[in-house]
Amino acid sequence: MKRPSVRRAAAVTGAILLAVVVVGVPVAYRSYTSTKYRNFRVVEPGVLYRSGQMSASGLASTVEQYGIKTVISLRELSVVGKPSPDSDEVTYCHDHGVRHVILSPAKWASLDGKPAPVEPNVAAFLKILDDPAARPVLVHCFAGIHRTGGYVSLYRMEYDGWAAKDAIDEMKSMGTVRTTFDDEISGYLRAYVRRADRGK
Repeated sequence: MKRPSVRRAAAVTGAILLAVVVVGVPVAYRSYTSTKYRNFRVVEPGVLYRSGQMSASGLASTVEQYGIKTVISLRELSVVGKPSPDSDEVTYCHDHGVRHVILSPAKWASLDGKPAPVEPNVAAFLKILDDPAARPVLVHCFAGIHRTGGYVSLYRMEYDGWAAKDAIDEMKSMGTVRTTFDDEISGYLRAYVRRADRGK
């Protein structure tokens, strides 16, 4: 017959192991998926998906599972002295017949009353989404929060008819924090006029 101290030690050890499984497994899974799929979200099934920069295996799984036809990267095209941050992604897309478009970061704020530098990127983004043959589209930046949030907000306003406030609220709910960068994007969105409403 086991002594009480031995039974107590076994019970404590069992409780610790159970706690490790109950807490550790979900934490490990979340860490794995957040690295592999990095903030992946469905914006509109079969049309638009959003994320941060995924791992190579995460991108491959996402392209296969969701039938992605176009990947839009909102990251820098290149950094002097370093390989492009999208080089593996570009290679994967090229090898698998997925269109890859880079819309390098640009200021969302208007300078001296001129159109905001981001305007050509916005026009290119909307042109891609206008084309049914380009869909489904995956849009991403590094973390999938700020720049990606801005472009998804434009999608909501243009294609879903959302008001700027609702689109900005969704952007913030996805992790956008209050920074100068965020204020610049929010200001652009508040002033944005949907294409269908221009000239009215």
